[in-house]
Amino acid sequence: MIDTMANHATRVRRHQESRGIETVERFMDACLSVEELIDPGAVFREPRRAGTPVEEPEQQDPGRMPAKAYLDRYVNPRTTWRRSGSR
Repeated sequence: MIDTMANHATRVRRHQESRGIETVERFMDACLSVEELIDPGAVFREPRRAGTPVEEPEQQDPGRMPAKAYLDRYVNPRTTWRRSGSR
């Protein structure tokens, strides 16, 4: 990891020498600000069509932790859920 960071620093210094420090700084600032606007999971979701109603989240029982369907049995085991629901 240290080697990778050193290689990146060397590469940035080379760009600064050839293009100027201000130009490289502005470019890096623009890249870092755009990074926050990108959702990496968006490519796996289907686009929502205009006019399609947004589904409301299901009402969950109190005491249950929110979890995805495949993790629900681990996050909310039935024995724990019954104990907390019966109080």
